Amino acid sequence: MDEALYSACHIFNKFFEKTPYELWRKRESNLKYLKVWGCLVKVNIPINKKRKIDKKNVNCIFVGYSLHDTSYRFLVVNSEVSKISNGTIMESRDVTFFENVFP
Repeated sequence: MDEALYSACHIFNKFFEKTPYELWRKRESNLKYLKVWGCLVKVNIPINKKRKIDKKNVNCIFVGYSLHDTSYRFLVVNSEVSKISNGTIMESRDVTFFENVFP
C-alpha cells in the first residue's frame, strides 16, 4: 500500500506548477523509473537459486517498489524453477519489463 501511495503522491504533485522537490532542489524531478503496474516482467533468477538445467528467468507481474532499497517487487505467476514457487513475492533489480503485455 505504501508503494501505491508514494507513486500517487509523486504523480499528483506533477499537476501543480512545481513539486515540493523542484522547489527545494531547484531542478525538475525524474519520473523515468516509474513502471506500469500489473505488466509482465521477466525476472532473472538470483545466483544462489540458479541451477544449470533450470530456466534463467521467471515470469512475474509487477506489483510495486521495494520499501527498503531501489529494487522492484513482483508476484511470481509462472515459475519452472524448483526453488521459486508460484504465488510468492520476489524483489529484484535485474529484470526486463514488458509494459504493453498484461498476463
